[in-house]
Amino acid sequence: MELLTLTFAISAAMTLLTVLLSGWDVWTHLLYNPQAGIRKYVIRMLLMVPLYAVTSYLALTIPEQKLYFETIRDFYEGFALHSFYYFMIDFLGGQEVLAQKLRSKKHEAHHMMGFQWCMETWKMGPVFVRNNSIGILQYIPCKIFITVMTFVSSIFGFYGEGIYTDPTKMYPWLTLLLTVSQTWALYCLVLFYHGCSDELRPMRPLPKFLAVKMIIFFTFWQSLVIGWLARFGVISENWHIRCTDVHCTDASNPASCAYHGCWEAEELSPAVNDFTICLEMLAFSVVHHYAFKIDDFLRMEREKNTDVTNQVKGPLMNNFIDVLAFTDIHQDIKFSEQELLTEKQRLAQRFDDDVVLKKKEAAERKRLLAKGPTATSSGWSFFNRSTPATTAATSHTAVELNVGRSGAPSLQPLQGGGGGGPNHTGGGGGGGNHTVNQRRNNATINNYSNQPTKVDLSLQYEAAVLLQRQNSD
Repeated sequence: MELLTLTFAISAAMTLLTVLLSGWDVWTHLLYNPQAGIRKYVIRMLLMVPLYAVTSYLALTIPEQKLYFETIRDFYEGFALHSFYYFMIDFLGGQEVLAQKLRSKKHEAHHMMGFQWCMETWKMGPVFVRNNSIGILQYIPCKIFITVMTFVSSIFGFYGEGIYTDPTKMYPWLTLLLTVSQTWALYCLVLFYHGCSDELRPMRPLPKFLAVKMIIFFTFWQSLVIGWLARFGVISENWHIRCTDVHCTDASNPASCAYHGCWEAEELSPAVNDFTICLEMLAFSVVHHYAFKIDDFLRMEREKNTDVTNQVKGPLMNNFIDVLAFTDIHQDIKFSEQELLTEKQRLAQRFDDDVVLKKKEAAERKRLLAKGPTATSSGWSFFNRSTPATTAATSHTAVELNVGRSGAPSLQPLQGGGGGGPNHTGGGGGGGNHTVNQRRNNATINNYSNQPTKVDLSLQYEAAVLLQRQNSD
C-alpha cells in the first residue's frame, strides 16, 4: 500500500474514533449536566478535540484548502481558552466573589521561573484576579489578530511558512508574537492554579488543566519542532510524497525509480503536523473523557444537597444553542472590566495593605521587647541608634523610649528627623509642646524637658513603666 494512502486511512480511523468518543461526552453533558452556568463552557472545551481532529484531517487530505481549515482551528483555539478560564471563574462564584475569598489569604502570589526578578509580587485579591484575567485573556485577541494576518499574508504570498530568516515574511514575526503571548498566558494559568488550588480542589483541577493546556500549547510547540526538522533536512522531498512523475526501470526495485514533482519540505511539514494531530486527538479525547466526566459534576451538585434526579436541565436543543452563542465572550470580558478593581475593591485593597503594615509593626515591637532593654548612658533604652523605632511608622515623630536609672520614663527624639520646634530638636515638625498623633488610647507622660506630650500607650511604654517600677523597688 502506498505511504500516502496508508496515512489517509490511519488518520481517518483516528478521527472517526475521536468524534465518536467526544460526541458521547458532549451528549451526556447536554442531557445530564445540571449546572447550567458551567455546562456550556465544558461542552465547548469537549468540542475542541473533534474540531481539531476533523480540521486537521481535511487539511491533510485536501492540502489546496488547508489554509481555510487551519484558520477555523486557530480561531477556535482562543475561544477554547476563554471557555476554560470562565469555567473556573464560574465554578468559583464569579470574579468579585473570588477576589473577596482570596483577600483572606495571608500569603501573596510570588512569581516564579525568573519572573520574580522583574515583576512585583501580586497581592491576593482583586489585583491577583485582575492581572491573571488580563494575562490569560490577552491571548484571545492576539490569536485572532495572528490568524487574520496569517490568512491575509498567505493569500498575497508573503507569509513564508517555515521560513525564519527572511524579515520580509510574516511567519517569523507572527511566530514570535504568538510565542510571547502563549508563554504569558500559560504562566498566568499556572499562577492562577497555584493561587486558587484550595478553592478548585472539589472539581479535580489538575487533569482539566493538563487536558486543555496540552492541546492549546503543546500543538503549537509541536508545529515549531516539525518546522525545524524540515529546515534541517530530517523531513524532505526524499520521502517521495505526492510525486507527479515517476519513472522506474525495474518495477520490482523501488531504487531504480526516478521521482519528480514530489512534495518539498515546506509542503511536507504541515502535512506531518496535521497527521500527528489526528493521532494525538484520539488520546486527548480519552483524557477529556476522564477530566470532564459527568460523574464529577453530579457529585458536586449532590454535595450542595441538591436532588439532581428531579432538577430541570432544559430542552436539549436549547442547551446546544446556548453552547453555540458565542456572543457571551464580549459580555464576559466587558463584565470583567466593570467588576474588577472598582472603587470599592480599591478601598478594600488599601485596607488590606494597612492591616499588613500594622501586623509587621506589631511583629517588630514584639521582637524588640523580646530582645529586652539595652543599657545607655542615661538609663535603659528599648531602641538603639541603629535600630529604627517602630513608632516612627505610625507617628510624625521618631522617638527613643528611655527609662532613667532614677526618674520617670521618657520619650526622646531620634536625630535626623524633620524640622523640630523649641523643645524637640531633630523631632518631626512641632512647636513648644509637640503632639504625637496616634490611633490608639492615649496617655500623658513627661519628656526630658518636663513638658507634657501626648503619645499612645504602646507596648514599649508599658514595658518601660514596668521596668521603672522594678528599679524603684
